[in-house]
Amino acid sequence: MTWTKTKASVAMAVCAASVLIALGTLLLTSKQIAILRAENQKLQAEIAEGRQSAAEPPASALALTPELDRLKHDAAEVLRLRGEVASLRRDRSDLAKLTEENARLRQRLLAAANETKEDAERLTPEQEAAKQVGIAKLNFTRDWLAAFRAYAAWRRMGSMKTPKRLQPLIDEGLNEPVKVRPITTNRAVGIDG
Repeated sequence: MTWTKTKASVAMAVCAASVLIALGTLLLTSKQIAILRAENQKLQAEIAEGRQSAAEPPASALALTPELDRLKHDAAEVLRLRGEVASLRRDRSDLAKLTEENARLRQRLLAAANETKEDAERLTPEQEAAKQVGIAKLNFTRDWLAAFRAYAAWRRMGSMKTPKRLQPLIDEGLNEPVKVRPITTNRAVGIDG
């Protein structure tokens, strides 16, 4: 029986030790839970405080807001000016190209004008003869037209008197060639001057 008692007392001791260990663990765990809850509440209070402070900017941040706005404006201005400088550089390059092209075209125009003037001044003998024949025909036609107009004017007056402005033409006998002047308007060539 002693062995049974010993077994029973060992079993009781093991049970008592298990209960004590369980109680100790329970007490230790409950203390840790209490500590963790207190820490959790403290952290939640800090988070709430942080959210409140994040919603309200600090006074130093309020003081920096105009400076920050000015810096943002300056940065935007720098970017705008860089774009403008790039545009002006392109324009300057285009201007140089256009200036060169303009000079080239002026040279070509002067060369063409000189060539045209030389061509106009240089007439072949056949062209010169045709020009003289054309001038003679124009003079002859002008003389006849002047005579017809003088006759028509004379007939309108109903008298045999020749109009005074036509008398010099009749006196010359219409034999002297009249110089042809260029027509500057759309009206017909007149005899008055």
